[in-house]
Amino acid sequence: MSAVASPAIPPPKPARIELREVSKTFTTRHALLSAVGPISLTAQEGEFVALVGPSGCGKTTLLNLVAGFVAPSSGEITLDGARIVSPGADRVMIFQEPALFPWLDVFDNVAFGLRQRRMRRDDLDPVVGQLLAKVHLGGFERALVHELSGGMKQRVALARALALDPGVLLCDEPFGSLDALTRERLYAHFQELLGQARKTVLFVTHNTREAACLADRVVVLSSRPGQVRAVVEVALPRPRDFYDPEVSRLAGHILAELRREMDVRGSDDAA
Repeated sequence: MSAVASPAIPPPKPARIELREVSKTFTTRHALLSAVGPISLTAQEGEFVALVGPSGCGKTTLLNLVAGFVAPSSGEITLDGARIVSPGADRVMIFQEPALFPWLDVFDNVAFGLRQRRMRRDDLDPVVGQLLAKVHLGGFERALVHELSGGMKQRVALARALALDPGVLLCDEPFGSLDALTRERLYAHFQELLGQARKTVLFVTHNTREAACLADRVVVLSSRPGQVRAVVEVALPRPRDFYDPEVSRLAGHILAELRREMDVRGSDDAA
């Protein structure tokens, strides 16, 4: 009797970002402040990883480490196997505030990085036009920043980041300052864009439902110094609705993990 062949197991995707036993300590006027770690974390190529945790646990510090803005005190961070030692165009940060240039119109804000790369005007115009269409801002090319709503500004910032075609997007609460209705609309736009672009995303948020709505995996961090306390896989089909009951259920599970961390921290402090 002939043996039945086992089904082929596809090889794992290459790790886009990997942190190995990374820690970061800052020197203050009076003491050393341990902000992060040691922490080990991997974001696969094309994966959306949300980071949640108590305020001050080092979430933004982690983004700055991956961006290359600051160096780890110990451990190693790699991008496609190469050690990160400085900022690079392969990683782009999107902040809570859009940080647009107020003296430039929408088109020129999105085109800024491309002009730094000396892209020809004949090539630049269609690229910027396509990006603005993708973020639903066609027709606003010559609008000035002060003429835009908060949600429109954040979409310009997203288009500007995508214009450089980075492998990695680092998002520091990019929707945190927006009203609820605007955020909900942007969740749909964001999922649509990332579904097309397949970027690797590290996304900081305090909103557990936002994390469940957007992420492939949610990493719950401990209180400072931030360490991985739990990892929640999100297997829900896309696109996801912010108010879907399954998204709400998963958000509750993430919140329970956060509360468990706070309870543990409270017990440690009491001891």
